[in-house]
Amino acid sequence: MSHLVASLVTVNRLKPLVNLQEAAVDRDLQRWADSQGYRLTLKTRLRDVVDDDPSWTRRERDFAFMAHLDFVAFDAETLQPVLAVEYDGKQHLTDTRQRERDALKDRLCAGAGLTLLRIDSQFARKEGRWRVLGYILQMHEYGKAFAAAQQDGLIPADEPFVHNSIIDTSDPEHPSFTGLDTAAIERLHTFAASGRMHWSGHWWRDTDGTTEAKCVLSLRNGQYLTSSCTLRSFAIEGISSLAVAEELAMAELGWLIHRYEADEPVALNKTQGEQLLAGLEADNEWHCSGGMNLPG
Repeated sequence: MSHLVASLVTVNRLKPLVNLQEAAVDRDLQRWADSQGYRLTLKTRLRDVVDDDPSWTRRERDFAFMAHLDFVAFDAETLQPVLAVEYDGKQHLTDTRQRERDALKDRLCAGAGLTLLRIDSQFARKEGRWRVLGYILQMHEYGKAFAAAQQDGLIPADEPFVHNSIIDTSDPEHPSFTGLDTAAIERLHTFAASGRMHWSGHWWRDTDGTTEAKCVLSLRNGQYLTSSCTLRSFAIEGISSLAVAEELAMAELGWLIHRYEADEPVALNKTQGEQLLAGLEADNEWHCSGGMNLPG
């Protein structure tokens, strides 16, 4: 009898296709795919998306059969892949073997003409009306449309696409330029007009698969406000990881200004601020990208 009962018990050995973080990415990607007439697949084998290339080595061919892509969006009419997305945990930056596999996957996708976007947990952030991933994907579509219009001769070939020059009309009563940092820029200018700001500067660097951006705000009283953002590096049509990192760092600076005006202890003292600036100046990996009334 016990044997009969045991045989009737169903053992669930099923596993979810995605983890909690990937599920959040899936929701954002699905909304974007629906808006563009795309379909989305999960855990698709690389070989089913990228066609065999006679120039591949044995290692590349074996890898294509074994590896998969986290998410693939494809056109619902042509069934052609339009974008692959990989959600990378911390090991993708620290594990040598994982980094080698990632580089190989990047190379095979690039060789086939498939855009691959690598993202991490930062891309699930929400800033204003945007989620970061949704914002990137929307700017990507604008960039593709702009490039197509240039090919059709509707836009001069030498005119660059500037993603944050697009007018956002989601609020008809308050149209503004598109950007994750629009509100922060307005707050910075208002704060500067109050006379409490000395200068502001922006720095960036690319290191080991990540893009970092940093904002520093010097105050008249000798204190400093500083914000930063680190993202998984990427470069796709329409927008880059540097642009997104700079916008998110500026958005954080806007929030710090708000907290500073509410008398919260968020500022660095003079010594801490000068040490921060000295470190940026001494490290050749950091590049200054401008600011308002920068010293020197």
